[in-house]
This record gives sequence, C-alpha cells and structure tokens, in this order.
Amino acid sequence: MYNNLYTKLAGITLIVGPLLLFIAALIAAAGIGTTTGRWYDNFPEGALMIIGFALLIIGLQALSRLIGESMPRLGITIAIMSAFGIVGGIRPSYARIEGAMMVTRGFTGEQLDRIHNAETMTSSELFILPFVLCFFLSFLLIAFGLWRVKAAPRFAPFLLVIGSVLFPMAQAQAVPNFTLYVVATAAWLLGYAPIGLAMLSATKE
Repeated sequence: MYNNLYTKLAGITLIVGPLLLFIAALIAAAGIGTTTGRWYDNFPEGALMIIGFALLIIGLQALSRLIGESMPRLGITIAIMSAFGIVGGIRPSYARIEGAMMVTRGFTGEQLDRIHNAETMTSSELFILPFVLCFFLSFLLIAFGLWRVKAAPRFAPFLLVIGSVLFPMAQAQAVPNFTLYVVATAAWLLGYAPIGLAMLSATKE
C-alpha cells in the first residue's frame, strides 16, 4: 500500500511540478507579476518556481528508484545528486522573490537596477554553484537512465535533455531569455507528464 501511495504521489509531482514551472515561464515572458517591469521583481514567478522544483524532486527520487532496479549505481547517483541539487534547483527563484520583497519595503525600480547591476558573484553563490550543477546533471542522468531501461515513452528522454540544456542557458544571461525559458519548461512538461500519467495508471491496476 505504501509503494502504491508513493508511486501515485510521484506521478502527481511529475505532472504538477513541471506544469508550475511552465506557468512561471509564461508569467515571466508576459511580464505579469512584476510591479516595476524588472524581471528580477516577480514574486508569483519565483514562488511557482520554488514549489515546482520542490515537487519535482519527489518525482526525481521515484525515477531514481525505477532506474536503480536495472542500473543500481546510476539510480543511487541520481538519487544523491537530485537530493543535494534541490538547493540549486530553486536558486533561480531567489532573485525574483528578493526583488519583489525589496519593492514592498519601498525600493524604487531605479534602486533595484543599481543593486542588481552592482552585484557580483558572492561566496555564498559560489557555494551554491555545485548544487546547481548537481541538479541539472541529475536531469541529464535521468534522461539517460530512462532511455537505457526503456521506462518512458521514446520521445521523453530527448525532451528532458532539451529542457535541461535550455533552462540553464535561459537563466544564465544578464536578462533571461524568455523564449528559451518557455521552451525549456514546456519540454520538461511534455517529457515528465507522460511518465507521471503512466505511474498514476499503474496504481489503478
């Protein structure tokens, strides 16, 4: 019964998590949620990103177990990397929420610009960087594992790779590339959702 409930929960998170990330990308691309017109002032986007990645980690752990049944070492590696990498997964949301909180404290758009433009990589950000790498490498390893064990629709691993490559590219620029952002999250949604639906169907049998 526990395994059945866990599988159902994992299936739900593999659908809802990427869906929230996709909605966050659409919100950002449309300029919704920002009160100053700056991309780094967007509380709704940041909140959806945090929740989406937090939910997705549950699904990733379930997929690591699935892959581990045929490839134990790879399954363990994915489980560890995705668990450590959750810190890095939610990192892109920090700037959005921080900017929105500054606005509520009375900062103007011009003040936000000066703070943002003056920022350099701090020691704390350097500390988080390995976690960011772990998180997105775990996405690539999951795609490889699913392809090897044939535990997903044939197209899914390729979509997961596309999303895992484009998302960091979109976020690493001075101003996020919203086209890549939307495409990346759409690829994740189209890649993970069928797996989640299959898990939900399996719990009904």
